[in-house]
Amino acid sequence: MKTNHSKLWPLIVLFLFALISCQEQAWYEHYEDSGKAGSEKTMMEYIKSEPQLGLFLQMLEVSGYDTLLSVSQTFTVWAPQNNALSGIDLDDTTTVTEIISNHIARYCIGTSSTRSDKVFMLSNKLVSFEGNKFGLTNLVSSNIKVANGLLHIIDGFVPYVPNIWEYTGRIPGLDSLAAYFLSQNQREFNLLESKQIGVNADNQPIYDSSFIESNRYLTERVNLNNEDAVFTALFPNNQAWHKSFDLIKDYYKTTDADGGWTKQKSLAQAALVKDLVYLDNFKEKGIPDSLVTSSGHVIDSAKVLFQGAVSHDASNGVIYVTDSLRIPATSSWHIPLQIEAEDNNYGRASLNAKLYNRTSAGTSVSASGGRYLEVEATGTTILSKTYVDFPIPDVLSAKYDIYCLFVPESVVNRINPKPNVVNLYMSYLGPDGKLKNNVSIKKNVTIDAEDTTLVHVTQMDFPYCSVLDRNSEISDLTVKLRVENAVTASQTRLYTRTMRIDCIIFIPVED
Repeated sequence: MKTNHSKLWPLIVLFLFALISCQEQAWYEHYEDSGKAGSEKTMMEYIKSEPQLGLFLQMLEVSGYDTLLSVSQTFTVWAPQNNALSGIDLDDTTTVTEIISNHIARYCIGTSSTRSDKVFMLSNKLVSFEGNKFGLTNLVSSNIKVANGLLHIIDGFVPYVPNIWEYTGRIPGLDSLAAYFLSQNQREFNLLESKQIGVNADNQPIYDSSFIESNRYLTERVNLNNEDAVFTALFPNNQAWHKSFDLIKDYYKTTDADGGWTKQKSLAQAALVKDLVYLDNFKEKGIPDSLVTSSGHVIDSAKVLFQGAVSHDASNGVIYVTDSLRIPATSSWHIPLQIEAEDNNYGRASLNAKLYNRTSAGTSVSASGGRYLEVEATGTTILSKTYVDFPIPDVLSAKYDIYCLFVPESVVNRINPKPNVVNLYMSYLGPDGKLKNNVSIKKNVTIDAEDTTLVHVTQMDFPYCSVLDRNSEISDLTVKLRVENAVTASQTRLYTRTMRIDCIIFIPVED
């Protein structure tokens, strides 16, 4: 049977109007508070009419929020009674503004929900609102409906507690750390939100410009401004900052051509703050014996780090201020480096070779990460050298034991595997700041046919670091390991000319 929708539509419209009307009536009845209508007044008009909210009214006027609460947008306000605010200095505009912003939220938020909930306030803080309690305060009157929202009257106020990021600029003695964080602010032109308003004399566009404000530490390291997270921060006071910086800067010696002192200072400061934050509240749960930093580094004997530190509770965790950073270099900035040979992210180069990424899965050989690089020699004469250059990132101006791990031919040939022979070279900046290119380190090193071979290339104390920053290119890396095939075409009866390289390892050497 065909339904005539045109005849049913008026009935549907009437039904929808009736449903909406019932819902609106239910909303009004639900949020009436003991006969207090106030529904024709704005939030500000109602607050002005309540003598018990006189001090709150003054604070709204001092902070400028009185203007906001007079508009047609919808808000929920938790207004403290006069006696709760008697100790507030109305001349302290910053404190007044913070407290007020901590008692206003957008949209209508009533007491009807029976589940525990947290409300996102205009202060960007989360405040618990459960039953008849707002934070630790009690509701005196609730669900008072006004023209632009809901009002609750409370018997106390919820203090504004800074988060860890905000606290950095408030705790005495953290000036050096705070100055570093401030230096990471950036302002970027936002073309999508900017409006072209004309052109200049060179016919170039002129914009009514919009910008995006951000902080590199928060976006690239850890967002300590996040109210919906829990952290423990170990912050150095000025004494600890300068002592640690003086130590760390020697690991980042940089030539003038590579940025000089400016880059050295930037890299050293970035290393100093790398492992100061941990994803838990240790004051509540206790300091673990071993912890993982927000950078993913593991630090053992962690309790030593917090000895003598003074704690400060923040809205998203706890700050420990220390006068001595005891984070071991080899757990933080001077850590082992391992470059997988099959990884081409750092500009690997080769000559007279075909390169293949292979898996060791299903074989008797265990390769790092289950993969290795196979280097097939294509040159046929003694002058046609086959080699692979591996640029090594994050090498510090420090001492390392350098290793190269090789995979045997038995990974693909179990019946009659052959050994390989290689030559090894290093490129690096010398003490004079000039590039020492492909310095011969070891000649005619035999690679086992049946088992992996870990070759100790050399121990080297690098005068200058080779570290990428945001202004560097991969081609700027100055430390490289060259692995060269040393088997000639006439020696293939005894040796394979195919090199199989697993990884390159730099192990820090602490004097």
